[in-house]
Amino acid sequence: MKPINFDKNMVLAAMAHDIKNSLALISAELNTVIESLPSSSGDTSKNLKRIQLETNRINSTLINLLGIYKASHERLLVAPEEVLLIDFVDDIVNHFKTTAESLGVQLTVELEDPDLTWFFDPILIENLVKNLMSNALRYTASVLKIGVYVKDELLYFNILDDGHGFPEVMLNCLSDTYETDFKNGSTGLGLLFANQIAEMHKNKDKTGSIVLSNRANGGAEIVLKLP
Repeated sequence: MKPINFDKNMVLAAMAHDIKNSLALISAELNTVIESLPSSSGDTSKNLKRIQLETNRINSTLINLLGIYKASHERLLVAPEEVLLIDFVDDIVNHFKTTAESLGVQLTVELEDPDLTWFFDPILIENLVKNLMSNALRYTASVLKIGVYVKDELLYFNILDDGHGFPEVMLNCLSDTYETDFKNGSTGLGLLFANQIAEMHKNKDKTGSIVLSNRANGGAEIVLKLP
């Protein structure tokens, strides 16, 4: 029997797409179960929300994998359009609101100007910010804050938490010298892809970027800058 020749990358991309769709259904069913629980369910609701958060993180990882496949085949394109930030940020916050409440995390937003608009790809940047928020929600202790403002002709998304901060090795994961280590529990590939999406946003001599740091009073800080 003649062996079938597969494009391995295409097969992996197709599998990732199918798994992503299944995870979306699982997450939706989890949400239905959580909403049907009585207010006295306490830890049960919290544990289910934690499972849903991890399900959404896996889904985000698969979206990143599909994005990497498209980028490697020059099919990942940026389609900028004018975005009203108050609506954009509200959609993202509402996505995490009930999960944050169930986990006992205070989720706050600071938007410098309610009439602020900016040009970027809303689909790519929404997935990027959700991925960053999901990671911050996973590791924070009790507070998750997102600030949106303009500085030096750049749009800033500033995400703060009060967890243990980034491991030292992760602070360098966006540098050219970083080497992926599958043994340390976090490869940094999600952040690398997120930074690639940011860098695809350009305007004149300015390029998008992501900056990681640990706060002096504890916790992590992620800054997404868009030109």
